[in-house]
Amino acid sequence: LMFFSFIALLGQSNNLIKELSKKYESFEYEKVISLSKKVFNSGEKLERSDSRSVFTMLAVSYFSISQKDSARSEFVKILQMDKNHKLNPQIISPKIISYFEQIKNDFKIIFKNVPIKKEPPKNILVSEPEQITNEKSIVQTSLSRSLLLPGMGHLYLGNKTKGWLLTTASTLTLGSMIYFIIETNNKEALYLSETNLELVKQKYSTYDTSYKIRNSLIISYAVMWLYSQIDLLFFSEDLISAKIHTTVTTNILGTTEQKYIFSLRIQL
Repeated sequence: LMFFSFIALLGQSNNLIKELSKKYESFEYEKVISLSKKVFNSGEKLERSDSRSVFTMLAVSYFSISQKDSARSEFVKILQMDKNHKLNPQIISPKIISYFEQIKNDFKIIFKNVPIKKEPPKNILVSEPEQITNEKSIVQTSLSRSLLLPGMGHLYLGNKTKGWLLTTASTLTLGSMIYFIIETNNKEALYLSETNLELVKQKYSTYDTSYKIRNSLIISYAVMWLYSQIDLLFFSEDLISAKIHTTVTTNILGTTEQKYIFSLRIQL
């Protein structure tokens, strides 16, 4: 179904939110996710209706690019404001509404015996210091894992496709590299110790082949390692932002039982 503009719903909200609505209306979901970070960090307190609209656009955007864990986090924020909230079937696809209703059922079960305040705070955004702390921790953790083995940082941030590709390729390359380092050293020793002139050329050839393969593997692993770090530092802002939102939502839910239910579907 075609999604209609949220501009009328946001009323007199700031220009960032209006721009966010235009990107959403144009189905530019990646830009919606990126621009939402500016909205959250602008320091402006949002009205409840504006907050719900932003969270709804974010949730739909995440769902549309198959990041269901992040979509769940945004839907949970909406339910924290209003546990009985309903999505408009005229502007939201039935598939997304069905997913939202599943989350709502889980949410109601969790809070069945927990009193809910009738008046939720107008500004439900997380404080800037807490966001900075979470972001630093997430970046440091992803980088430390990536330094250990390329791809592990991407898996931590939830990018399974790139994460598994890098992890598999780097593991195979690293294993082969170690094997050929040992093999090259052995063949070099055999070549240098050979006294039979007829065998010298043959052993040099096998040594030279191992030497070239070893160097190619070292260069390949170095390229993958460097690419992994650069990609995490400069091209994974959306992944880090989604991880922050997921972490913050889990913390807001509070109880051990709540964390158990909502953390099961988060890729760590």
